[in-house]
Amino acid sequence: MACFLRTIVASQIPGEMYNALMSSIKKRDIRTMSISCMPASPCIVPGALLFGDALNMRHAITRGGMTVALHDVALIHPLFTSLDIHDTSAVIKFTRQFYNM
Repeated sequence: MACFLRTIVASQIPGEMYNALMSSIKKRDIRTMSISCMPASPCIVPGALLFGDALNMRHAITRGGMTVALHDVALIHPLFTSLDIHDTSAVIKFTRQFYNM
């Protein structure tokens, strides 16, 4: 990781941060933030569909909540257009399928 930070990242960060980065690399004081997969657990609530962070939390450092919400909408739209939203059992079945995509 130190090699990657020194050869790739260092040339791309603002000058004000360069010395702090190089010092951390030299001291081997490199901290990382765990950003792992956090799959959604089914949340079946009649009358509600969850998207983005409401469905599957992302760490704030990734700033991906809206991207995920828009991606969810793009995935769900073609499937949702043929669904009778007043048929609770059909919506629940659809929601379970969505969680397994």
